[in-house]
Amino acid sequence: MKRHHIALIMWLGLSLVFVTYVRMSSSAMPEQVATHFDGAGNPNGWTTRSASMGFMTWTGLGLAALFAGMGYVGRFIPPRYFNIPNAEHWLAPEHRQEVDEYLLRHFLWMACIVELFFIGLQATIVEANRHSPPVLSGPPFLLALVAFTAAVLIWSVMLAQHFRKKSDPTLSIVATSRQ
Repeated sequence: MKRHHIALIMWLGLSLVFVTYVRMSSSAMPEQVATHFDGAGNPNGWTTRSASMGFMTWTGLGLAALFAGMGYVGRFIPPRYFNIPNAEHWLAPEHRQEVDEYLLRHFLWMACIVELFFIGLQATIVEANRHSPPVLSGPPFLLALVAFTAAVLIWSVMLAQHFRKKSDPTLSIVATSRQ
């Protein structure tokens, strides 16, 4: 089993949870849904329940799929277009498969982060619309935003750090013997 399969299964599972949650939670919202709020948490943008559900579903799935696709498409990009530390090492033919596998796995984890953020975003919108008039509670939204930002920063550092070190030849042998 390739190492990216765990991330792929997680992303597909989170996508299913996300779509199910949006569909189920949207049914509890009013026909006119507050979807945008000012800095004080007051609504300043409205849409229908079905439009909100469709927009949230397709945006969440689409952004996550974009990241997953970027991880996959990386294998088709010529080495001259990569800007990574130790490029001469990592983009050498004997390491290219390792790079492609790492990028796919890493971008699949970003797709998971995106799905989790959209689950949190939907939860804040659902909660805001339980009130009459709707009001966005700052702490839950800020928690989702801070968690997302922290996860993206950690993801970015891990991506950069991975290519700062050169691969261990014994790990490359193990990785290719598993295929």
